[in-house]
Amino acid sequence: MKSVKIFASFSGATAKTVIAPIYVDTKIKVDDGIYKIPKGYRLRVFEIDFEADGETRLFIEVSFDAGATWRDDKTVKLASKGHIARTYRFPHLIEAVESDYHVRLSYVQPTALAGNISLHGELAKLEE
Repeated sequence: MKSVKIFASFSGATAKTVIAPIYVDTKIKVDDGIYKIPKGYRLRVFEIDFEADGETRLFIEVSFDAGATWRDDKTVKLASKGHIARTYRFPHLIEAVESDYHVRLSYVQPTALAGNISLHGELAKLEE
């Protein structure tokens, strides 16, 4: 089991936009904004900590086919300027059963405004 922290900042956009780069465990820069979950592992998301300068809808997206197609897996909405922290007693699970899965963060806003996101969880083998 490995603790995972993903952090990113964004400058704002009125169309759905992928957040890139992201920083994994505060030191590894991932330029394309995609976090890979190896086959046979699961990502448990325990907390999403999110702030923005205005209304923002944040998406956790998952790809089961190496990034060819994406689906929204979880959505968090910030109704106005401020901060939101979601802690999950039962974590949000993304399990890479059939192949390597890919996870990315995206957002959309009615007015382009800056913000920050951090996601806290752990990566573990499916048997754990």
